Amino acid sequence: GSRYFSADIEKGASRMDATRFVLPPRRQSDPQDASPQFPPTFQRPVVPPATLQRPHLPPNALGSATNSGQGGTPHGAWPGNAVGLPSHCMGTPQGMGSTPRGLPNSFGVDPRTPIARAFQTPVAATQPLEPIRMARTLRILTFNVWFSDYEMPNRMKSIGNIIGRRRPHVVALQEMKPHIWAQCLKSEAFQQYHWTTAPDAQYYTMIGSRVPFATQPRRTRYPQSQMARDFLATVIDFRDPELPPFLLGVSHLESCDSAHERKCQMHEVFQQMDSFDGEAVFCGDTNIDEKGVGNSQPDGVINLPFPWVDPWELLHPGDPGYTHDVELNGMLKRKDKWAREARLRTRFDRFWLRLKRYRPVSIELEGNRPLRDYKDADGHPVWPSDHFAVLLTLQAGTPPLCA
Repeated sequence: GSRYFSADIEKGASRMDATRFVLPPRRQSDPQDASPQFPPTFQRPVVPPATLQRPHLPPNALGSATNSGQGGTPHGAWPGNAVGLPSHCMGTPQGMGSTPRGLPNSFGVDPRTPIARAFQTPVAATQPLEPIRMARTLRILTFNVWFSDYEMPNRMKSIGNIIGRRRPHVVALQEMKPHIWAQCLKSEAFQQYHWTTAPDAQYYTMIGSRVPFATQPRRTRYPQSQMARDFLATVIDFRDPELPPFLLGVSHLESCDSAHERKCQMHEVFQQMDSFDGEAVFCGDTNIDEKGVGNSQPDGVINLPFPWVDPWELLHPGDPGYTHDVELNGMLKRKDKWAREARLRTRFDRFWLRLKRYRPVSIELEGNRPLRDYKDADGHPVWPSDHFAVLLTLQAGTPPLCA
């Protein structure tokens, strides 16, 4: 069981209905992976009888994705009813009513609408993929891109440059918005990935992969979230015997004075990911404030459930690894009054790993310097985001740090 959440949450936990999350069979021409065939399940938490009020999106807000022309319920879509979730983690977000039976997802999107059809089809890479040297290493980048319009085009160009320079196999993004995504797609670096599609929300998470997704990406709304936060997951399989497939989960946990909600969301993350039998990687903006520097409710020390590990703590013991830092990020200090007044220096952005066939060999910060040779109209330096990115490198075929 998870040791990081309070006993009353653990006591209130109940079993969830499970939905199969199975890897497609390999073609005869594909290299045979030595790993056993996964019969993994992916569990879905209860959605309270509710339909969320859908935020307004202007026509064509999602760009070319709205012209996908595909309809119907996506493969592997979850039914609208399920049972089980820690009772203390239940909440009633504003604007919720009754949920018709059989909705394709927990956002209450009618599958017959054009905007729903756009959400059901991941965005394929539009540029020829550059060959990847699969030298038994795998790179994953997580980046909260900041939803602000401040210097947005130049910041997104800079993030594209980071992706193009470091060439991660997989990218996880948080705080994406439709008009920001349209700007990102102008970068050739973004065009070389297959991307998950957007939910009907004001801002959201996305996953980009250099290969098509092995399973339909699934997005689960946290029922207790007041900020429309969710959990996005898919299986990544490079069809390479030296790179085992893995489940990638991405999230942007509840912000600010929401320590209890974050613990509930972490509980859901580990429950869902532990239903998958293979390699598992979680990353994203956790908003964890262990000492309560910026929040009145400190999260306290996060003790991950065995055998999950935090690679930053393993590879950089004693290094705080701040990813939201008013001392180093002058743009954050100027633009965020809350962070400035709290003198905020925290490691919001994290990786958590449950691995047997990979080993973390390096983890480093990216985007922690201002844009070169560029300043805003007032002469201030500009950073790619208010967060720093985290780049993790895994090596396959080596003994794990924690078996």
